[in-house]
Amino acid sequence: MNTPIEILAPGGSLECIKAAIDSGADAVYFGGARFGARSGAVNLSNEQIIEAVQYAHLRFKRVYVTVNTLIADDELGDAFEFIKFCYGAGVDGVIVQDLGIVNMMGTYFPDMRLHASTQLTVHNLSGALQAQKMGFDRVVLSRELSFDEIRHNASNCDIELEVFVHGALCMSYSGQCLMSSFLGGRSGNRGSCAQPCRLAYTLMDSNGNQISEQGKYLLSLKDLCLIDYVSELKAAGVTSLKIEGRMKSEAYVSAVAGLYDKYRNGGTVASDDKRLLTDIFSRGGFTDGYYKGEYGRKMLSYSSNHDNIFSSATDDVIERARNFATKDYSIGVDAHFVMKAGHRPEFSVCYDGHTFSSKGDSIAEMAANAPVTAERITQQLSKLGGTVFSYNNLTVDADDGLYISVKDINNLRRSVFSDLQAYILGTNRQYKGADFSVIRPQKKSQTPILTASVITSEQAHMAYDLGFERIYVPYDVYTSDSKFFGSAPDVFVVKLPPVMHDTRPVDVGVIKTDAVCITNIGQLSVIPEGKTVYADYRLNTFNSLAIKQLMKMGVSGVTMSAELTIAQLKGIAMSIPCELVVYGRVSMMTVRNCLVRSSFGKCSCKRGEIYYLKDRKNICFPVICDKSSCTNVIYNSAPIVMSDRMKELDDIGASAYRFDFTTETPMEMEKIVTMYDKGKKSESFFTRGHYYNSVL
Repeated sequence: MNTPIEILAPGGSLECIKAAIDSGADAVYFGGARFGARSGAVNLSNEQIIEAVQYAHLRFKRVYVTVNTLIADDELGDAFEFIKFCYGAGVDGVIVQDLGIVNMMGTYFPDMRLHASTQLTVHNLSGALQAQKMGFDRVVLSRELSFDEIRHNASNCDIELEVFVHGALCMSYSGQCLMSSFLGGRSGNRGSCAQPCRLAYTLMDSNGNQISEQGKYLLSLKDLCLIDYVSELKAAGVTSLKIEGRMKSEAYVSAVAGLYDKYRNGGTVASDDKRLLTDIFSRGGFTDGYYKGEYGRKMLSYSSNHDNIFSSATDDVIERARNFATKDYSIGVDAHFVMKAGHRPEFSVCYDGHTFSSKGDSIAEMAANAPVTAERITQQLSKLGGTVFSYNNLTVDADDGLYISVKDINNLRRSVFSDLQAYILGTNRQYKGADFSVIRPQKKSQTPILTASVITSEQAHMAYDLGFERIYVPYDVYTSDSKFFGSAPDVFVVKLPPVMHDTRPVDVGVIKTDAVCITNIGQLSVIPEGKTVYADYRLNTFNSLAIKQLMKMGVSGVTMSAELTIAQLKGIAMSIPCELVVYGRVSMMTVRNCLVRSSFGKCSCKRGEIYYLKDRKNICFPVICDKSSCTNVIYNSAPIVMSDRMKELDDIGASAYRFDFTTETPMEMEKIVTMYDKGKKSESFFTRGHYYNSVL
């Protein structure tokens, strides 16, 4: 394909944005003071956003603003005002995770470009097609895709695809990580990740035997570098190559943007260029990630998390990095200055077939003692420093002996180039839509039903015996005993796996239950017609508009985000039936880079087998291997328990209370249900989750 590929660089500050553009980036992405997934970056004030847009657009570059965090109901109004500001400022598009903001954009800003954040976990063709159906112009694909999977997506959909090519890798699929949230109250979905993945862990089997080496960095991935594969990605039809790094330095942005620009059309990457990429920032070298479909320990910073990388670049490295920020984007114009006796002086500039001119306030007269020369006029008109403009040709036609003040010359120059700049930037968009509002909840008195989510057939049988009115069963468990589950199609709901790569397709046509539970937006496009659809908490439903959006997409019920407090939940308008997880271990990470494989050197997990990830405090987190999708799910060390606090949930308006069973035996399940029936407090180690503590 001959379509130019976009080099998209990060901008954690105005200086970084300018450095990225001056080094060859075609576009930059950055956050404002709020609502961006890198709250630790400097980020930009509204005034700086205007400056960034003007700086970029005068160089014919694009700017995308991140509004890619989960947003609470009481923040929706502020988010609307910020997006309205970005709309008026000329921002080219917004990057979004929250389904509520998707709904807001479609309602109030339908003509503004919308990019699906990698936090939406779009990792297959059905996800890309669903995003397009929802109104997205571009999808930022999950980092876990191989080149063949990327190419398959690009070949079979029309939506723009953006691919991460350089920078830090998250161990978990983005949008599916609650580890920082549940361990320290700092939510990655809210832009405050504390990166517990960079700490040391040990993998244990179910008998307490140590599987991995003691205290290694099993979740700390090396940085990604795909500079050798730019031409392949371009040929595959990828629209944009994304560089991670909104918390990194100006020198880093200059070097990485400059080098990806240098090799945007392919070519063998010079060894000293690769060395610069390593020296400016890397975690013990680079990895090509999942690009070749091969992964394991080689992707990890296994023996060190390289915490010192932020200060490792030498002055020589920084100097070389900054040398890339020398792109000349000057706009050349033809200009003419005329000053004749008895007439007002006039200065005009020609650009793009248009003439921009301005006349002086006073008629030119003979000088009393110090006439202005053509050389002096030329000198003053040539003072274009600090602007993007330059002269292809500048002529001065002035009668001898006339006078014009330096101030008047400068005013003419400023006036003309101000008009020219306004022409290039275009008129700022003016929002003329309706004022934003959220319909406040009208809570209905109801008795919530009890539902259960299980991961084994034995748990499913026990949940049925215990009388749960709706039971979520994993797809692979359903297919292993479809006759039993099909005997109660109104009770059992098949839960689709959160990861469904195109290389491991799932045949949804075999599902005979009345309902299906989705764990990813892409699954909406593959659900058989006529099925009731429930949405899992993995969709991160965080506000009233997100519920409204899911309802618009055909969802009949949703389990709310596990990061919401009781107070927040009470303020949400539950326009479709909503469930709350009142018991169970929350899924904290879903990973494609298998921990068992990294420890053994080969795939050796068995379906349903449980391992444990032990941290430096000897706390153990269950790791359950899913062979159907070849992923690991890491669960919290302690379950949420609300058995003695259930009355406090009554005013929320939920239609169901959900029990998530993971490691529990059937006997333990029975005891847990009895504990809830009696309203007793658990005597075992447990957590209240976020019901009483909001996330940062």
